[in-house]
Amino acid sequence: MEPSAMIVIQAHAIVASSNFAKDEGKQKLGIDVTMVLFAEPKDLFTVLGNILSGVIRTGSGPLVPPWSPLNLENKPL
Repeated sequence: MEPSAMIVIQAHAIVASSNFAKDEGKQKLGIDVTMVLFAEPKDLFTVLGNILSGVIRTGSGPLVPPWSPLNLENKPL
């Protein structure tokens, strides 16, 4: 089964900036991932200043440096 996501963006280039996303209850919605970004080519994205109760994933896996330290993930909001 594919993980469910709150926000899914699929585009040629993605600028994901200054988003606030809070999962109100994982048990009710069954959300595994808060934000998933699919950019083609796979490295054509920026992710900056997002605050989320869950995690950010890209098409190739978890968000990695240089972007991961510039966002707040898995925060109790």
